[in-house]
Amino acid sequence: MEAALKQQETTGTVVIPIILRSTPLWHKFEIGSLNALPKDGRHVTDWTDQDTAWTNIVEKIHELVQYRLS
Repeated sequence: MEAALKQQETTGTVVIPIILRSTPLWHKFEIGSLNALPKDGRHVTDWTDQDTAWTNIVEKIHELVQYRLS
């Protein structure tokens, strides 16, 4: 994680935390300042329909890639 965050600072690499399960303290660490997926940083297992959570993740990553390529 530290290497990824350093690379983000130095090269503009994008780091996207993907929250799979409940991790109530993740936002207290350095990575907590980043926008996490899925939407609102809710963990995937918190979604009633986990396929919707994964769709949200894929769509947001796709949007980011399209933005970075344009």
